[in-house]
This record gives sequence, C-alpha cells and structure tokens, in this order.
Amino acid sequence: MRRLIRASAGSGKTFQLSGHFLRQLFLGHQPEAILATTFTRKAAGEILGRVLTRLAEAADSQAGAAKLGGFLQLKEVTCTRSLALLADVTRQLHRVRVCTLDSFFQQVARSLTLELGLPPGWSIIDEHTDTELREQAIDAVLSQQVPEDAQNLMHMLAKGRSKRSVRDLIDETVKSFHELFLLTDDEAWNKLPQYPRLTAAQFQQALLDLNSCALPEDKNYQKARAADANRFQTQQWDEFVTTGIAAKVLAGETTYSRKEISEELIAAYRPLLKHAKAELLDRLAQQMRAIRNLISRFDREYSRLRADHGWMGFGDVTRTLARSVEAASGDRMSFRLDSSIRNLLLDEFQDTSADQWKILKRLTQNLDRHEKHSFFCVGDGKQAIYGWRGGVAEILDAVPHAVPGIVDEPMDKSRRSAPAVMQAVNTIFQHIARHSNLDDYLAPCVAWSNRFPEHSTANEEMPGYVCFRSSPVMEGDSADERRGPWHRWVAEQIRELHLQTPGATIGVLTRTNNAVARIVHELSQLNVPASEEGGTPPTDSAAVLALLSLLQLTSHPGCQVSRYHVANSPLGPIIGLRDWKNSEQSEAVAANLRSQLMDEGYGRTLQTLSESVRGICTARDRLRLQQIVAQGWQFDQTGSLNPCDFVRLLENSKFQKSEPAPVRVMTIHQSKGLEFDVVVLPDLEVPIFKAPDAAFTGPGAGEVPDRVDEIV
Repeated sequence: MRRLIRASAGSGKTFQLSGHFLRQLFLGHQPEAILATTFTRKAAGEILGRVLTRLAEAADSQAGAAKLGGFLQLKEVTCTRSLALLADVTRQLHRVRVCTLDSFFQQVARSLTLELGLPPGWSIIDEHTDTELREQAIDAVLSQQVPEDAQNLMHMLAKGRSKRSVRDLIDETVKSFHELFLLTDDEAWNKLPQYPRLTAAQFQQALLDLNSCALPEDKNYQKARAADANRFQTQQWDEFVTTGIAAKVLAGETTYSRKEISEELIAAYRPLLKHAKAELLDRLAQQMRAIRNLISRFDREYSRLRADHGWMGFGDVTRTLARSVEAASGDRMSFRLDSSIRNLLLDEFQDTSADQWKILKRLTQNLDRHEKHSFFCVGDGKQAIYGWRGGVAEILDAVPHAVPGIVDEPMDKSRRSAPAVMQAVNTIFQHIARHSNLDDYLAPCVAWSNRFPEHSTANEEMPGYVCFRSSPVMEGDSADERRGPWHRWVAEQIRELHLQTPGATIGVLTRTNNAVARIVHELSQLNVPASEEGGTPPTDSAAVLALLSLLQLTSHPGCQVSRYHVANSPLGPIIGLRDWKNSEQSEAVAANLRSQLMDEGYGRTLQTLSESVRGICTARDRLRLQQIVAQGWQFDQTGSLNPCDFVRLLENSKFQKSEPAPVRVMTIHQSKGLEFDVVVLPDLEVPIFKAPDAAFTGPGAGEVPDRVDEIV
C-alpha cells in the first residue's frame, strides 16, 4: 500500500496517519517495524496518543471495535484483538518509533558512530553554546593573516553599504550562506557565464556612436543621453542599467519622455548594455567566489571547535547520514537498530529538506525487499514553515517519481472550520493575484491561485463569522512611534471580542515574537487574561535590562553606559552606586558583586537582587525576574566566571508566559495544529515576502542544489 495525501489544515491527517499505523498492527506487523516521523515532539505525541486512544476505544466496546474496523476495512478488528494489541504496544513503548526526524536520525547515527566516522560520545550542541562557537570561529577568521585583497573582499560583501563593521559583515554572510555552503560543492558557486567585453577601441567607438545619434528636440532627452554616456564612461554599471534611456532599452520599451526611441539609438545602446551586463556578471562572480572563500575559512574553524568538544548540530547528523550510503542503509542499519523497518509513515512531508529526503528515499527503496510493506506520506505545500532549515515545499512532487505505483490524493475538506471561514479562505487565495501591490511577485501569485483547490468543510451547519477591520491612522514621526498606539488599538479590539464571547478561546496569531510580547503587555494593561506562548527574549522588561547592565558593569566597571543605567535605576541606591561618574564607587560595586557571584552563585545573587526591587515592579517585570533567577541557578552548573557570558545567554534565550488563559498570543508558526473559537490576525500589513540572499537550483525537487547565484 503506497499513498501520498496532500492534506489541508484541519482535514484529519492525524486521524489518517494513526489509522494507517493501526492497520499495519492489525495486519500483523510488529510495532518496531513501523516508523512514523514528523517534525515536532508535540506532533509525534499526538500521533501516538491517537493510536493508543483508538485502540483503547476498540478494546472497550463492540461499537468502538466496529467503528475502527469500518474505517480500516478489516474484519480482524475485534475487542479481544484490540485489547491484545493495546497490551502489546504499551509493553513495547520503548520500541515504538513515533518520533521526529531529528530524533530518528540521531538514533541511527549513534548506532553507527564508528562507521560514520563520528567522535565517540558525541552530543547535540545547545543553541547558546553554538552561538559562542560561531563567534569564536569568526574571531579566528579575523585573526588570520588576511589576503592582500581583503579590503576589496569586504567592499564586495558590503555591496556599497556604508558604516558596516567587518564582524557584522562576516556574521551576516555566515548566517545567510553557511547552510548552503554545506549542501553544495565548489562548482555550484562558479556557474555564472562569462560574456565578452568591448575592447578599449570598441569602448570609445560605442560612446561616439551613441553621442552621434540624432535626438528629438527635447532637453530632457539630451540630458538623459549625456548622463547615460557619463555613467558608462565612469563605469557606474548599476546606475547605467537602471536609469535613463538605457533602462528603457534594456526593458524593451520604445519610448522615453513620451517620445519614440529611434532604431538608430536603440542599436547604439545595445553594445553598451552588453558590455555593462558582462561587467556586472563578472562582479557578481567575484562576490560569489569571495563569499565561498570566506565561508570555507569560517567552516574550517567552526568544525574544528565543535570537533574538539564532540559537538554536533541536527543538520550535521542529517548530512553525515545522507552522505554515508553504505553505512546508513540496508542490513547494517537494521541490525544496529535491532529491527527492520517495513512500514514508513511520513508526516508534514512538505518541510523535508533535500538531505532528509535522501535518507528517507533509501529507506523507501529498502521497503521493496520485504514482501509485506507500506509507504504512507502526508503533506501540504501551503503549510511549509521550515524553509530556514532547508525544507522545500516542492519536494511533495518528488515522491511520485521515487515511489512507483503510489496513489496521490487530496484532502481539502476541513473538520474544524465553519463554512464562513472556508469561504473566506477560498476567496482570498483563489484571487490573491488581484492584489494591487504584488510588484515582482505577480507570476508566482498567479501560479498559486491557479493551483489552489476549492476548500470545503464537513461542518456545514457550524456558525461562523469573518470580519476585516482597518485600524485608524496612528500619529507619530517614525514607524516605531506609530506601532505603540497601533498595538494598543489591537489590544482594545481583542478585549472587545473577549467581552462579547465569554468562555471562548481566542487565538491571537502574529508574525513575530516581538509583536507577541507587545500585545500581551497591552492586554495586561487592559486587565485581559492572556498567555504568551513560544517565548520572547527577557530584554522586554525594564527590571531585567537594569540587571543586565549591572552584570555588564561587574565585568567592565569602566563602561559608562552601564554605570549611567544602573545609577539611574532603582538598583543604584540598593547596591551603592549613586554617582555614575564616580569611578571608584563603580569599581567597588563591581568588586563586591564579583565576590558575591563567586561565593553564592548566580541563582542566589540574582534572587537577592530581584527581591530588593520586587515591590516596585509590574507583574510582567516580576515574571521576567523570576525567569532569569531560574536561569541563574542553571547557569551555576556551567562553571563560567564571566558575567558577560550570562548576559549573552539571556540575550539569546526565550522565555514564555504560558499559564492557561482565555486569550493565547503566539506566532502563526507556533499555532500550527491548534484550534480556537476565535482567531485574530493582527499583522496583515507586515510584508509577507523577504528577498532571499541567494537563488539556488537543483536537478529536481528534493535534490541537492547544483547552482548558487547571489541575489543583488
């Protein structure tokens, strides 16, 4: 049995997945012969919970057994058989493989450590430590003897932007291109074509031909040609192809300043444009080589640092398995795992990366060795959210080519939503190409609309309501000044909904974590009970910022910014820093706090400081202080003696306020799979599209990229 289900949100994919799992159990497969993978532990728990619940219902009554048997289309489903399977599965829960892909890949890699060439005792690196290692690797790159053309390299990376530090440029480049570097070889970065340039004599002749062309009696026309000629002669290639008459000719237009561009003038511009194109492509090729060279040096240092400690990331495990064809497949893997996988269930397949698919494809091919096997894949390109981890929504189209005989079927009937909601969804996405502000995204939006299927609901009688509200114009000179009143207005709308629908759950779904924190703050000012989920940095609290400045001061007593902040905060009088200009006072405070941290540790010291200001803090500040005190107790286990390490840890940490509340505020990403009576989407005006740093292509969906081009 081989099925690919393209399941829309709320259409019952977990029900289908758990049903397929149960079917294999009733057909006689052992639990350890079934691998069900998804992308989050929460989703894996839901699948396993649904399997156990449906088995228990079938074991409890004849009606439950008949219901499950009808869905599975199996006569073997009886109360007795269901009870026996339930007992068998619960006894072997430690062997049941319902897990995340990362978890399964780690299990395989640990069982094949020596064959894969991994360091003994390796472990997954935590996010904070990984950030530190990246910084150390960048420092190592900066400390190396740089090439003579280092200044040109930095200029190319900056792309004309001014006032950028070298560290910022390297950090930004690493974040944008490191994962792509690991996926590709050197050849993929050198695919830009080379075009012939004009010789020196041809260069001058082309300019003469341009200046000798007859022009309309129009001063603007003449100025435009003169400006174009000057830009070409001074090698201002970007400006030459994007402005003036040259830009019109390049775009294939035939008029400038409402007058015809003569064939003679168009012919004169063509060699100039070809030369500019060659120059721009050559510059881009140099940038690509410079980026790969820089990333290569960073990766060498970064890999060495991680290898010294035996640390690996999730991506490293996946890449190692993907490249180890002989070790990570077949009988060897089955022997080490103590079972042979005969049934493969893949959930959220649209978020699978090329390397992950390479491993799963080998598992799929191994299924053919067994007489009884199954392949069951569920995904939805509309729900792809892991692009930052290499997920490719188009990978769903690669499955039919890799799994012969697979049945491809859609599931577009919602089991959750009211007709009004589904009608709104259809109206928006089937006509999204009509939006007036699509700019360069019109073609993909048209393609999306053409592919978007009509969605329906099984809840034909469910009441529902969809409303669009435009906010009033907010006062303020800057966007940040206008966002404050706007968030208050959003909070007022949510309060109104909360009062109108007592007892209803309200989900407020934002695009960013910063918006989550701000909306929760505004709701608290209106006395609306709200939970903050997913986590935000603790630096949204004035009390925490004062504590961070104090810790910074502890390491650097001469930091006048920290001294001023602490002295003018409620902490100042408590610790004895009243005059921020007094260096002796500042050094004494720093020395005392260093001694206290050494003697009592971060947990106890932060707890004492927090209690000293607790009475003047808001509820949110008290929550944040409680969270960083807890973090302090954990930090004591690291053995670090540098307060700045703790500051850096907090700046890269996320905490949440997730106690039960009728209003739950989270990002759209975090809301996946949840249900609410009322949903509020306050961030519709935020730009949806973000220009990528690079464009890359491969031989097909789900294949490793074989060409990389930078976006300029």
